[in-house]
Amino acid sequence: MEVNVTEFRISTPKAAVIIGVTPKTLYRWRKIGYGPNWYKIGGIVRYSMADIVDWIHNREGSER
Repeated sequence: MEVNVTEFRISTPKAAVIIGVTPKTLYRWRKIGYGPNWYKIGGIVRYSMADIVDWIHNREGSER
């Protein structure tokens, strides 16, 4: 079975480490509609690695 790592759904604490912020910051960002896309799966917030990578790349382009 072939697995595409960009399709993994990860927890808020893991996403926060990848982005370089605290989980509390991601929580605040979700409330104001900022940050990478997120999904609620079984009542738990998850992030897609592909969405995190896209969001980081888009931020890098806007800060130049």
